[in-house]
Amino acid sequence: MFDEQIANACPDGVLVVDRQGRITAINDAARRMFGWPGDTLIGQHVDILLPGGDRRRDVLLRRAVHKALQGPIEMNNWRSFLARRSDGIRFPINIWLAGDGTGPEHRTIAFIRDMSDPTAREAEVAKAQVELEMRCRHSELLALAAEYSADGVIIADAEGWTLWVNSALGKITGYEPEDFMGRKLWDMLQGPETDTATIKRLDAAIRDGRAARCDMFSYSRSGEGNWTEITLTPIHKDKGRPAKYVASLRDIGSRKRRETRLEEAAWAAEVKEGRLASAIEAASTGFIIYDSSNRLVMCNTALREQLPFLSDKLVPGVTYEELVHAAVLGGHLDTEGEDPETWMRHQIEKRNTETNGEAIVQFVDGRWMMHRARRTPAGEMIGVITDVTELKQQEERLREAKREAERAEARLSSAIESISEGFVVYDERDRLVRANTAFRKILGDDSDIIVPGVTFEEIVRALVARGHFDTEGEDPEAWIQRQLELRKSGPVVETVVRFTDGRWMLRRDRRTPQGEMIGIRSDITAFKQHEAELKKAHAEAEAANRAKSEFVATISHELRTPINGIMGFAQLMLMDELTEKQRERAEIVKSSSEHLLELVNDLLDLSRITSGSLKLETQPFVVAQLVDETIRLLKPMASEKGLELLATVDLPPRAQITADPGRIKQILINLIANAIKFTAEGQVALRVSQTAEGIAFAVADTGPGLRAEEKAAVFDRFARSGKGSSSPEGAGLGLAITKGLVELMDGEITVQSEVGVGSVFRVYLPLPVTVPEQEAYAPSASEKKKPSGERSRKMYDVLVAEDHPVNQLLIREILTSIGCRVTMADNGEKALEEIDARDFDLVIMDHQMPVMTGLEAITRIRARKDWKQRIPIIALTASALAGAEEDHKARGVEAFMTKPLDMNEVIGTVKHLGRIGRELREAAHSTAQ
Repeated sequence: MFDEQIANACPDGVLVVDRQGRITAINDAARRMFGWPGDTLIGQHVDILLPGGDRRRDVLLRRAVHKALQGPIEMNNWRSFLARRSDGIRFPINIWLAGDGTGPEHRTIAFIRDMSDPTAREAEVAKAQVELEMRCRHSELLALAAEYSADGVIIADAEGWTLWVNSALGKITGYEPEDFMGRKLWDMLQGPETDTATIKRLDAAIRDGRAARCDMFSYSRSGEGNWTEITLTPIHKDKGRPAKYVASLRDIGSRKRRETRLEEAAWAAEVKEGRLASAIEAASTGFIIYDSSNRLVMCNTALREQLPFLSDKLVPGVTYEELVHAAVLGGHLDTEGEDPETWMRHQIEKRNTETNGEAIVQFVDGRWMMHRARRTPAGEMIGVITDVTELKQQEERLREAKREAERAEARLSSAIESISEGFVVYDERDRLVRANTAFRKILGDDSDIIVPGVTFEEIVRALVARGHFDTEGEDPEAWIQRQLELRKSGPVVETVVRFTDGRWMLRRDRRTPQGEMIGIRSDITAFKQHEAELKKAHAEAEAANRAKSEFVATISHELRTPINGIMGFAQLMLMDELTEKQRERAEIVKSSSEHLLELVNDLLDLSRITSGSLKLETQPFVVAQLVDETIRLLKPMASEKGLELLATVDLPPRAQITADPGRIKQILINLIANAIKFTAEGQVALRVSQTAEGIAFAVADTGPGLRAEEKAAVFDRFARSGKGSSSPEGAGLGLAITKGLVELMDGEITVQSEVGVGSVFRVYLPLPVTVPEQEAYAPSASEKKKPSGERSRKMYDVLVAEDHPVNQLLIREILTSIGCRVTMADNGEKALEEIDARDFDLVIMDHQMPVMTGLEAITRIRARKDWKQRIPIIALTASALAGAEEDHKARGVEAFMTKPLDMNEVIGTVKHLGRIGRELREAAHSTAQ
């Protein structure tokens, strides 16, 4: 009986463990030693105190503990092992095991001594010191025997440096004796798998002047690894520190290998047995074992749960026959109408005669069990009982599903026959399985070849050979091969074929996971005829659209030429000294021509948007700069009506978007100008902000607002708000063009309006806003266009190629006003002659001229071999066709201007390019001299 008061007085740890290995009592010293407070360890298995790192020592300790658990035992001395504290740290212990009693009440008492205790270590060191002193007295005798020892012997000085080795050491290590001189033994024998802790223990023993013994995985001179046992013994001349050390080296490789094999075999057997028992008990199927006399040995919990009516009968020693009788006579087994006695006798005879067997029985509660038995060579019978009720139910469901599939097959056949489309099935080898009547009707007279087993290729070849498939002029064999390749091109294939009688058939085939091909055949003759009519109508519509666009472009070109003259000379007149009446009339002429030009541009833009020929030119630009230019352009218009024009940009100052800046400005001008036109008093405000999708522009006014019907039609072509002559002027195209431009940029435009309050037009564009680290300088339009009054008198020689007299006069007036010498040529050929004859600083070339066009003349200039090849060229055109600017710049022009000309732009460009041309010309003459 465990006396806790006496146990707690013991300085060593005391544990009491029952036969199952569970801790039933513990004293205070053991609690402190293992770090488990209170009764935490009570009920825990003793394995919780054993480490798992050192497998060999762990197995030995477990074996000793488990052996003690089985019966009376008493160790005759202390055994050294490693234990594990609650925090996982391992520490050395000495353990003494003793048994207490036998049978179910057997207990094992373990006395445990913590060997990491300094006092215990000092006692051991003292004892070792006495032993070593005794050995020193016999050292001389041992030295005589050392040379003849089979073990390697080394004599080292007090610091561990080798002084002498015997010949056996050379045989063990492969080194010569002189290789060890002046070196430490273990320095020579270390290798990749040598435990560094072992080396440290040997070094510490020499440093502390004590003996040591350890097993070390060492390496020979050839690099081969092997286990050796090293015993280090200090030799004392007096009672001070050792004067020398004697170390013996013994080859223990064979012993280590035997120990490892034995330990691994013992561990494997122990694990296997434990796992087998655990696996049988944890199995979800019933498991039962009978001995050679058909008596029950054991069964698992799952079997007891399967046979609850036999729970009191399932005890070791009961016979198979007794269990069968109990189950049948108890009314638990269904004998399927057979006499119970006969059924039982048949089952028992079958059991006694068969080595292996399998039977399925039904219980009266509806469950089905499969019993599979196998007899071992020793005569035992091992049985596995599985509940197959679900399997039996599945079999019944499968039988019912098969019957339902047969009914569905009949319904499917009827459905396939009733559909109007042709239906056909080919197997995985492309052989015909079935085809409905509609499919045969599509083939008409060729239905005789539609028989089960015929391949798709054979059908195609037969129809081509009979001349019923139209190969559209292609070689018949090549056409057939193309059809076969198309059929293999994917899991879903659609092809269209034409019969020679004019009919069209659509083949739609889908391959199943099993490799079969399911096909639908449709007569699409009517569809193809309708498609041809649509294509014809589409082509006619495109032709009409091109004709309209060309007409609008031609009219635009013809209108731009006189407008160019009107606007140009109006600007020149306004630069002269005029009376107030004359200036008023000139202003009227100028504004009327600008309005006419705006109308022409609107018609041209609308035509391009409608035809899809309008192209956007994208480039990065600063949003705030574009807004500033637009506001300054429209400020006079707002001031004239007494309106306040405001702009707010809720973006960083250098924020950029990548888009067509000209078209963005056009959108803003249209919205702001429209707001100014319809606002009598108050203000017009533009706000720019960033959204999650891009950028937003909002133009708000304090105008009259829009009624519901006006709001619905505000973006329609030629829609104008207001009634009568008092409504603002305009053709009603601005907002329609704006909406077209916004949609061309994948954006959206909306309007919010309230009568008597005003309107807000919002434009959302999916354009990411970016802020560059350093903004490149880009001059604004106002910087590019210097005021007309600032005229440089620099004399440039300019060649102008222009065939229209009014335009000739206008350009001459503009150029001479800034001091240029002008030479005129009325076609491209004369322009080339002038360039051959004279030197010029600049060439202004019109596009459409008789004899030779401007494009051809530009091409020839750029093909010259002298310095005039690089003379700056300004291209002029009244053409409104898309791509005109790209064509000219591709030929090498420096600037491109459309008529009517902006006088300030012409002057600024001529000054810039004239200076470049003059420098080029002077450089060429300087080189020639």
